[in-house]
Amino acid sequence: MFMGYSCVACELLYLIIFLIAETQSESLVDVVVGAVRQGSPLSFLVALSLFGWAIKQTINVIKMKTAADVCVLYDIEKKQRP
Repeated sequence: MFMGYSCVACELLYLIIFLIAETQSESLVDVVVGAVRQGSPLSFLVALSLFGWAIKQTINVIKMKTAADVCVLYDIEKKQRP
C-alpha cells in the first residue's frame, strides 16, 4: 500500500509540475516553490506528492546500492573459485 502511494505520488508530482510550469526554461525548484506560494489546490497535491516522491527516490538509491553490493560480492566469489 505504502509503495503504491509512493509510486502514484511520484507520477502525480511529475504531471502537476508539467501542468503548472509556465515555460520550459523554469527550474524544478522554482516551479514547486511557485505552486506552494500560490496556495492553489494544486499546492496541496504538490505537498502530498513531494513526500511520496522523496520516499520513492530514497528507496531507489538504497536498492541501487544493494544491487551494486551484490554484484561486487558475486564478482569476488567468482574470482576466488578455481
